[in-house]
Amino acid sequence: MMTRAVFVAVALVALLALVSARATNRTVRCEYGQVLNGKCKCRDGYVGQYCELKMHCEGFSRTTEGHCVSCRTGWTSSYCELVDCGANGVRDHLNATTCHCTPPYSGYFCTEQTTKNVYLHYNKMMYSLGPVGVIIVLPLMIFIACCKRDSSKRQKRRIEEAIAHNRKTTILMSASSSSRASSGSEVDLLVK
Repeated sequence: MMTRAVFVAVALVALLALVSARATNRTVRCEYGQVLNGKCKCRDGYVGQYCELKMHCEGFSRTTEGHCVSCRTGWTSSYCELVDCGANGVRDHLNATTCHCTPPYSGYFCTEQTTKNVYLHYNKMMYSLGPVGVIIVLPLMIFIACCKRDSSKRQKRRIEEAIAHNRKTTILMSASSSSRASSGSEVDLLVK
């Protein structure tokens, strides 16, 4: 019975917390502006649902819709409120003014490369790829060494076979020439 009462009390507290959270979410809070009819009316130079994003226009000229004519370096979109991380980073999907840089880049716009970051990036890459290289290169070197050894053996055997063939040919030629010479002298002897 006591656990049931505790459970009911916890459930009521959770329900009250949920109701009060919903009630506070209905009030609009503008960062850089005023609430008008339940929506934010932003001060000049700010945009966003809650006037939380600063415009980074180049100069003071704007279009009739309030868009920037051109943006300062590192900013993009029609109001120049989104950071441009370039090819070296990705914009944070929750905070449009923050970049997550890919190594070895750093800085607000992911344009800086410090020596420390470059060394760290490539050292990490070698640490992870080094074993793979050893696994691939070592068997390849063993394979090449075996091929060279077998090639040397085959070359040596071909040379030995060629020498043996030349010896046979030389012996046969000398035997045939000596047999001709001897048969010719016998004929000469018979004729005399």
